[in-house]
Amino acid sequence: MGRLAVCSARFAGQASEGRTMLESKELLFRGDFRLSIPLSTITAVAADDGVLKVAFDGKTAEFDVGKAAPKWVEAILHPPTLLEKLGLKPNVTCAVAGTLPDDLLADLPPRTESDAPVDLLFFGANAVAELKQVAALIPRVTPRGALWVVYPKKMQAIRELDVLEAGRTEGLVDTKVVSVSSTHTGLRFTRRRGV
Repeated sequence: MGRLAVCSARFAGQASEGRTMLESKELLFRGDFRLSIPLSTITAVAADDGVLKVAFDGKTAEFDVGKAAPKWVEAILHPPTLLEKLGLKPNVTCAVAGTLPDDLLADLPPRTESDAPVDLLFFGANAVAELKQVAALIPRVTPRGALWVVYPKKMQAIRELDVLEAGRTEGLVDTKVVSVSSTHTGLRFTRRRGV
């Protein structure tokens, strides 16, 4: 989900300044004390005058995230779907190149089969050598579109650093990382603005 706030937190008689992060499966706080709240354990969440109040496992934690508190509540109660995280909205065109995991392919909307540029191009890469295709894929993306490189997690054959280098070498900017399945990660690249 990617929300982050530098704020104060209160929990179990402790108070501390630190960082609160909302991840896809947990709410984290890092300060003088650490707190990890799995989203599945949250029983109530509310925003009260800039304070995010979270009830879980019979306990309550408070985070002073300011005026963004209602947005945090919304993000916890209604987390974005995978397709929303990937930027797939109505009228967005997409295409596929390379080999993607079956569960991601099943979730993607109908894809464009023509060679016309698309808003989102999903490229599955399983080895560093396949990343050489990135240069040839860029013209298949509209100027304001994005290239998603989807690669296996925790594999020596291809690492995040390899994917980052492949995109950056072609002048692209990495703008987002999403866990697209239990086995694969997606890294989004866009063209550098104003170049």
